[in-house]
Amino acid sequence: MNGTPVNNIRYADDTILIAGTIEDLQRLVDWVVEYSEKSRLTLNVQKTKFMSIRKALQQPEVLLIRGEQIENVNRFSPTGVVNVQRWADLFEYFDLSLAEKCSRFQGTMFHIRELSKKPMASHVSDCLYETGLNPKILDEYYMYGNISEDPCWKCYIRCISFRLRIINSAGDVNVQRWADHFEYFNYAEAEKCSKFDEPDLCHKAYLMLKCAHGELAKQYPA
Repeated sequence: MNGTPVNNIRYADDTILIAGTIEDLQRLVDWVVEYSEKSRLTLNVQKTKFMSIRKALQQPEVLLIRGEQIENVNRFSPTGVVNVQRWADLFEYFDLSLAEKCSRFQGTMFHIRELSKKPMASHVSDCLYETGLNPKILDEYYMYGNISEDPCWKCYIRCISFRLRIINSAGDVNVQRWADHFEYFNYAEAEKCSKFDEPDLCHKAYLMLKCAHGELAKQYPA
């Protein structure tokens, strides 16, 4: 960071270890295990994960805690939401853009709903005006995941879906486009949630959102 090597980032009771090779990472893990045990602390292998960020791996990588293998994952989904501004303010040379980038490891439903705002941001005002939706209903969805049955809410979802070209006027769903627009949401989930034979497009869009939110909620904490 600014020319200075950084091998760990700590936030509250969470720690990220960073290394250029799996061997160096193993040495860091061994060091943390050793000093933790001196303080009568134990690392939870089930809650510890590691991820390799590189174009290609020549062979599978293994990381151990006292001989027990740590799970290798391709994304992290810990609980909690990172206050990126506070994180950046706490550490010299660690700016907001870096904090935002690193906070993407968060995988809670609240965080996923916050990320979903980005692709639809330019259409919100128009769709609120067009449908007459009470903004409180929208706020409660983003904050708590409440999916209202209000008719205006259903038509708001349809309006957003139309403008993002996820649903057309005939009710056809562009599954790939839906998956591409939203982080954490994959093609298989989009395909599963697009198969509603519903002539009312407001209600269809509502059912699709409810299905998508439900599928993600099976994988990520609230």
